[in-house]
Amino acid sequence: GRVIKHYCNVCRSEAQQLQIEGSEIVKKIYYACKNPECKHKFVMIRTFSHTTRESDLTRIQREEAEAANSTEAEE
Repeated sequence: GRVIKHYCNVCRSEAQQLQIEGSEIVKKIYYACKNPECKHKFVMIRTFSHTTRESDLTRIQREEAEAANSTEAEE
């Protein structure tokens, strides 16, 4: 996969990811600045906002569930 670089907001040097905590929706990502003169440590929060296009997998699962429900209703 593609690696996204993050930078220190104090000195603008590249930062190293230390740890990730949280859920699939919200993650706290801990970083340390790689600049030995800075040594800044910080946390960024990544969060899921919303879907812009429904997954084909979700659509198929929904259609299968609806078909199963209509079959049960007919019985």
